[in-house]
Amino acid sequence: MEKKSRTIMVCSCEGTMPLDVEAVRRGCSAPVVQSAHQLCRAELERFRAAAAAGEPMTVTCTQEAPLFSEAAGENAANVAFVNIRETAGWSAQAGEAAPKMAALIAAAAVAGVAFMMRRSRPRVAPPEPPRAPLQAPPTPPSAAGPPPAQMPTGMRACPNCGRMLPAVAEFCGFCGQRIQ
Repeated sequence: MEKKSRTIMVCSCEGTMPLDVEAVRRGCSAPVVQSAHQLCRAELERFRAAAAAGEPMTVTCTQEAPLFSEAAGENAANVAFVNIRETAGWSAQAGEAAPKMAALIAAAAVAGVAFMMRRSRPRVAPPEPPRAPLQAPPTPPSAAGPPPAQMPTGMRACPNCGRMLPAVAEFCGFCGQRIQ
């Protein structure tokens, strides 16, 4: 079975990131690399036309993947998505990021890559086992406060942990004990 060539559609996200289309083409070994300025809105018909061909394609935008999947219609399964904007394009080194962009795009064409977006059911993490309630650490003898004869004026000791508190405190700020 002959492997179909993949069309790559890269978008500058309205010029917010520089694109070196030739470097991407070389790095991906893709015969068709199309650049766009606003693929998700003003140039959406270009995407629809490319998707209508039914050939494998990669779009370099995950934010608008639901829109592109809907626009691709019955050919949505042929479209892979990769995020080059946050992973390479929006950085201080964006002008030199074409090799990284090409590597991300090439990897997105391989099934099972983590940053490739496909239609799937949401995954729910298994519930965590119940945790023991938090306990206040034992109070070291030096932190228990002075004996009552040496109690500073306006202070009192917490009856639970022994820490020094203002006499007007209603709760201990260390252990949470209600002060009567």
